[in-house]
Amino acid sequence: MSRDRINFFILKGLMLMVPVKGLRTKFTPFIPLPKALSFIFFVAYLEHLKFDRMKKFVLIVFLALAGGWTSLSAKEGMWIPWLLEKLNEQEMQDLGMTITAEDVYSVNQGSLKDAIVHFGGFCTGEVISKQGLVLTNHHCGYGAIQSHTSLENNYLRDGFWAMNHSEELPNDGLYVEFIKRIEDVSKLVLYEVTDDMTEKQRGDKIKENVDALIEKYEAETEFDAEIRSYLCRKSIFRFLNSNL
Repeated sequence: MSRDRINFFILKGLMLMVPVKGLRTKFTPFIPLPKALSFIFFVAYLEHLKFDRMKKFVLIVFLALAGGWTSLSAKEGMWIPWLLEKLNEQEMQDLGMTITAEDVYSVNQGSLKDAIVHFGGFCTGEVISKQGLVLTNHHCGYGAIQSHTSLENNYLRDGFWAMNHSEELPNDGLYVEFIKRIEDVSKLVLYEVTDDMTEKQRGDKIKENVDALIEKYEAETEFDAEIRSYLCRKSIFRFLNSNL
C-alpha cells in the first residue's frame, strides 16, 4: 500500500475520533470517542508523517487553541420537539431564535410540527402550500422520479414541473406522515420490568407492553401509534401519526 494511501486511512480515522467544535464532517460520529484516544491517535499520525518536534508542537497547540481538545461540546443534533421547552428553548433564543418552543411543537394549536412530514417512511419534508405541496430532498424522491423516467421523458436528467394539478404524476404507495402528538410512555413500557430479569426476559416483557400499548392507542384514536426509545434508551416516547 502506498504512503499516500496509508495517510488517507489514518487521516480518516483521525476525523472519526476528533470532533471539532461547531463543525460536523461526514466522518464525525454521533458519540465521539474519548479525547485522550483522539490525542494519541493524532500524535501517532504526526509520527507516521515524520514531522519534526517543532512542527508537531505547533500543530498540537494550534488545534488545542482552535477548540480541538478544549470544551468539546456538540450543539448540533436532532432534538425531540416535545422536549424543546424543557431542554434548550432559552439557549436557542439566546442564539437568535425568535419563536418559542410552543411555536415549534404544540398539541392545542397550529405549530411547525404540522408542516413537517415523514416522507415515504424514510425522509423528511415540508408542506409549503394549502394544496399540500411538499418539498423534500432529491434523493428522497429519486425512486418515484425514476419510475416516471423514460428515453422520451428523462426526468432524472431534465427534471419535471407540473404546471397544474392535471399534469401531476401519481405515485402509488408514496405517502407522508404527520406527527399529531408525542408523549413520554417510559413507565408504561417498562411496567413490571425488573433488574433481575435476563436480557431475553426483559426484551420479551418490553415487547409485550409495547404491543399492548400500540393496540390500545390505535383502538382509542384515529391515528397510527409508534413507540421509540431515545436518549440512549433512557426515555421512551409514543408518537401518534396521521398518514396521507
